Amino acid sequence: ERVKPISRTVARLDLTGMVLNAGCSTPEDVVSYLERRFLSVQLDAATRHKLAAFLEQELGTRDMRATSTYAEDSLRLLLHVLLSRPEYQLG
Repeated sequence: ERVKPISRTVARLDLTGMVLNAGCSTPEDVVSYLERRFLSVQLDAATRHKLAAFLEQELGTRDMRATSTYAEDSLRLLLHVLLSRPEYQLG
């Protein structure tokens, strides 16, 4: 018996546009913006730093404006990690 692949439809979000329109220029700015937008409970400083370092590693740079053509997948991954945290579950 063959397994039928499930077609995946991703959410229609333009995270790159959102963070750039919000004036985010560094990974720390992005984490702070997403935290304010999606969480009702604040992250601790160590977690915020780890998430920013994760995004910087994914993108290969600290300059968000330079990543405008390829940041979407990395931003979606960061948002997935952020929404998987207990702080999101408390909201």
